[in-house]
Amino acid sequence: MKLQQLVTFDGGEAKARAKAAQVLESFGFVPDGSEGSLFRRGSRAGSLLSGFSPDRWMAVAAIEVNPAAAGTLVGIHVDVNTTGQATTASEREFWETQVREIADSMTSDAVVPRSSARVLKKARKESIITLVLVSGLMLGCALFAGRRWMSLYAYVAGAAAGSLLGLVYMAAKLRLRLK
Repeated sequence: MKLQQLVTFDGGEAKARAKAAQVLESFGFVPDGSEGSLFRRGSRAGSLLSGFSPDRWMAVAAIEVNPAAAGTLVGIHVDVNTTGQATTASEREFWETQVREIADSMTSDAVVPRSSARVLKKARKESIITLVLVSGLMLGCALFAGRRWMSLYAYVAGAAAGSLLGLVYMAAKLRLRLK
């Protein structure tokens, strides 16, 4: 998922780079590379394994600084690794809010209130509900099939059918939200 924001910064290129580094570090990013325009947060394992916490997903932020007529134009480009995730609307909203808050922090001296914490809580709740629903479908189908046909293969087939039903439910839910 690629997100970006453009900000006009009052000051020179050096001040803009320093402010961008300070803001990104306050949001949990760490410098990556020698030129100081690339920052990382999270890990690949976090992207694959922490489905409940989009804040642990791997994200790479790049800062682009260009002089402009009315100050310095700062481009904030964030690339979030969503490998292994069925990204929900609230998870996307979390990252959009994060990038917007980073941009707002660039233009103000005060600390920008972080509303992304509220969005993160909502995303976690939604992920847990989906996991419980998929697990329930999987277990219910496995028990039904196992009792009905009294076989280990029936339990396995029932669990697979329940998983498939859960995935179909998640895909339908995502399509409805993205419209």
